[in-house]
Amino acid sequence: MMHSRINNFLTIDVEEWFQTVMFDNTGIKAVAGSDLEKNISDIIALLDKYGTKATFFVVGSVAERHPSAVSQILKNGHEIASHGYAHRLVYKMTPQEFEKDLDLSLGILKEVTGGEVLGYRACTWSITRDTPWALDTLKERGLRYDSSIYPVNFYPFGRVKRFPYKIKDGLFEIPPSVFEAFGCHLPFGGGTFLRFLPLNFIKEKITRLNREGFPAVVYFHSWEAVDETPPDIRMSAWKRFIQYKNVGQVLGRVELLLKEFSFVPMRAFLNGQRF
Repeated sequence: MMHSRINNFLTIDVEEWFQTVMFDNTGIKAVAGSDLEKNISDIIALLDKYGTKATFFVVGSVAERHPSAVSQILKNGHEIASHGYAHRLVYKMTPQEFEKDLDLSLGILKEVTGGEVLGYRACTWSITRDTPWALDTLKERGLRYDSSIYPVNFYPFGRVKRFPYKIKDGLFEIPPSVFEAFGCHLPFGGGTFLRFLPLNFIKEKITRLNREGFPAVVYFHSWEAVDETPPDIRMSAWKRFIQYKNVGQVLGRVELLLKEFSFVPMRAFLNGQRF
């Protein structure tokens, strides 16, 4: 039974496992296998089981290599949004490099989907107070919402709003969810936090947000829809722990959330859907 009638947002970052910040990428692609298309199929099957639609933030270079996976996402009624082209940190790009990266991404996604792209999420939440020009570029390219600014105290954008808000005229920010404790904003709803924190703790935080009348943003990565066996790539013990701990539990955890909460794509926010 669902805890609330509030519609939360479910988002999936579609990227290869070797594109995360734990890797340097150098030399990895030559030896890296890809289970991306199988992972996408498994995710879609789970969402279909519960009649749930989600937003998939797709890396442009991934869409270039796996257009059938993107078509499968679209065919099943989910939203396609941009996760950049090369999965580069925004604050390590110049404005011109960011424009090129975004334009490549949008061009590929529009070609594959035949439709418009409304949203963007930066690699590792990397739009910061030092890159305000990135938001201007998103607006200029006709995007309607961004989901790149983590509203936590230690994030380099500073303490910002916890819930969807207008960040520029015509452009909304839909931040990942945090909870308040001891005067701080702390994350709980996705990625490493979804894998590491107790599931009942996560459920309680979503329930509390919903009772206050706000949607939660839950996210995970396509590469997290795998078994417990990591690729045979040399890396430090702490990086291996962060990258792979509880990876095999992600889809099971997501399924338990789907059983108890209602989720919609982020585009629903633009449609004026009641939360």
